[in-house]
Amino acid sequence: MPAPRTLRILALLALAGLVLSAGLTRLRTNDLFIHLVTGGLILDELEIPSTDRYSYTAPGARYVTHEWLAATIYALGERAAGPIGAIVASKTLPGLAILAALLAAYRRSDVSPAIGTAVATVALTVAHNRMTQDRPEVMAIALLLALLWLLLRDRERAGAGAPDRWLFAAAPLLAVWANVHASFPLGIALVAAFAAGDRIDALLRDRDERTRTVAGIGLAVGLALAAALTELSPNSFSLPSALAVAAVAALFAADAFTPLFRSDSPPIPEARRYTRQLLAVGAAMLLAIALNPQGFEIYLFPFEFTAGVNTVTENVGEWRPFFEASFLSDTSELAAYSTYLALWCGALGLGAARGVLDRREIGILLLFGILPLRHIRWMGLFALLTAPALAALLSRVARAETAADAGRLRRSVAATFAAAGVALLGGLLWRLATHPFDGLFIAVVALGLGSAALAWTVAWRNDPAAPVLRGPLVAASALCAALAGIGVASGIPGRQGLEYQRGFQWRDFDRVAGNLVDAAPAIAFMRQHGIEGQLLTEYPWAGYAIHQLWPDVTVFVDSRSEVYGEELLEMLLTMPYAPALTERAIEQYGTDLVLVGSRGFPYDDREQYNAGIVDVVIDDPDWALLYFDDAAVLFARQDTDRTEPLPSALEGLDPRKLTPRTLGEADPDREAVLREAVRRAPGASLPRFALASLLHARGASGAAMEQLEAAWRANPAQPAAASLAGRIAEDAGDHEAARRWYDRTLEAAPTWQPIRARRRALAP
Repeated sequence: MPAPRTLRILALLALAGLVLSAGLTRLRTNDLFIHLVTGGLILDELEIPSTDRYSYTAPGARYVTHEWLAATIYALGERAAGPIGAIVASKTLPGLAILAALLAAYRRSDVSPAIGTAVATVALTVAHNRMTQDRPEVMAIALLLALLWLLLRDRERAGAGAPDRWLFAAAPLLAVWANVHASFPLGIALVAAFAAGDRIDALLRDRDERTRTVAGIGLAVGLALAAALTELSPNSFSLPSALAVAAVAALFAADAFTPLFRSDSPPIPEARRYTRQLLAVGAAMLLAIALNPQGFEIYLFPFEFTAGVNTVTENVGEWRPFFEASFLSDTSELAAYSTYLALWCGALGLGAARGVLDRREIGILLLFGILPLRHIRWMGLFALLTAPALAALLSRVARAETAADAGRLRRSVAATFAAAGVALLGGLLWRLATHPFDGLFIAVVALGLGSAALAWTVAWRNDPAAPVLRGPLVAASALCAALAGIGVASGIPGRQGLEYQRGFQWRDFDRVAGNLVDAAPAIAFMRQHGIEGQLLTEYPWAGYAIHQLWPDVTVFVDSRSEVYGEELLEMLLTMPYAPALTERAIEQYGTDLVLVGSRGFPYDDREQYNAGIVDVVIDDPDWALLYFDDAAVLFARQDTDRTEPLPSALEGLDPRKLTPRTLGEADPDREAVLREAVRRAPGASLPRFALASLLHARGASGAAMEQLEAAWRANPAQPAAASLAGRIAEDAGDHEAARRWYDRTLEAAPTWQPIRARRRALAP
């Protein structure tokens, strides 16, 4: 059996591998490209932009470059090593910093190695999806955990009678944070939680009449706050938040009558002086925030966007309240989060039964646990920040004596938490049993459940060093390492059915952005031909277009929602379904390029994607179709003065009508146009399918099958080519080939009933 030191090394390597499986993944967010351009401007001009330059709808508008420091770091990474440099700067190094800060916080929390490894594994699994996001938020999480380490270090030294002056490093840390990401108010909240927790501990150390009075007042205040929360909108946030506040208020009140909270923590010598130091540090942090290009204006910026409901929070999934985010139901992130909450419930139940709960830990759990209820994007931050508290609680439980004389109230509290944990796990297991999931999804869930089981087992046995537990720890480490290896090679999916992309295929941004920006080939075509102008494009594509084409191309709207305001954002979201609005927007703002998504054949004519935009420009003789592939169509206004001439138009083609019937009625010149479309999009399936349809209609079935083979190889997920190849083979009497092509079609489009019926008719 390996020695404990060897086990710790194995666990550390496994956790590092899990972090790298998130940090060495392809680009995932459109915001990164805007950061790269902005960071490049800062490096070139040695000045931080304050007005918009990237759009033609809001030129000169106020641009609060609140993440300028992160943008500069990203741009340095890109200039040093291209796309891989941007990936390393945006998530690989920040992810490793998160792990280092988490382990440092563990050391100051007196955490059992076995329990700490298990809890960290679950927390990192919850946060895995967020850590794959190449956003300044990952840097912010690392800074938050570093602040937690400083506070824990200071608390430990204060308990020994030697306050730590290192805590004042929190002020410059927050100054950096305020220039990296707008979540810096969380740092102030964390310091306030520490200060409040210690003052409450000092106040309630002796359970006397004063304690009961304070507890009663706290219960009344908590219930009043809970009642106020129920009046907030949206209800899916307010009601769970109110219940959480009420439950914690009741927990604190119950502690006045039976010792639920830990009584073995030594009092801090000169406790008032310690509290004053915390308050002084908080004041210094508040002043340090002003060391920002926006000055004191930055104090309000985080609340301007998140305080209410707006177009972005209504339409972007990560900004939805937890109980309104329906897309979470098939994510490994939600499965891991359920496991993590169940682990917390079990820890709280055991802690209540043995009287080792900590008021400060409960306060942090409540304060930051409400964040994911408001916006689901905070699940990962919450898990990582509270992991040291959870591991510390389970470690205390493992060392505490079993309370044989626990009172009825304490047993009731413990049973309530245990029931909540069982309900969470029961719901997760029921979901797994009744829904199909892929193998890697199951591995992620198994990793979380196995690690949680290990942590529970260690705490329950009251013997963290028991040899019997080394085996599960080795197994957990091996599973974590195996999953990390799979993740580095192919990427761990956040959602069931997400296409896996192999890791190290990062020769250029077109490859790196393949999953993120379906329009990467179309934008590469624009760059190759020097196409310039004012571009109306999809919300997720605008950042990449800016990175690749600016300043020759400016966009209608990108993801900097604070620059554009509600009207422009709402207009962009409505235009795909409103031709009249599209016409007005094109004329009002002088749009002369349109690049939008196109679902391609087959589709229901009543549900054409972006029909409200495509219908306007394709019927206008002043506009020309320049490019189309499996994901995007590009149109340009021909009556606009440009430095470089436009490529020739793909005359007579309508991307909405690429069917064998319509193409069979084509004039002879259509073949040359289709061959040009294939030349412009050689890696796409639909242009080849269209050419094959025309060739087949003219009787050249052999040439048509060659094009269909190439089309299917280019994109097996596009079913059109395989369906036509099956029909050609069936007409030729080759039923074996027809069955093979129909099977390929149904792999890509399993609900395509006409093809399913033809396949059944050909069953051997």
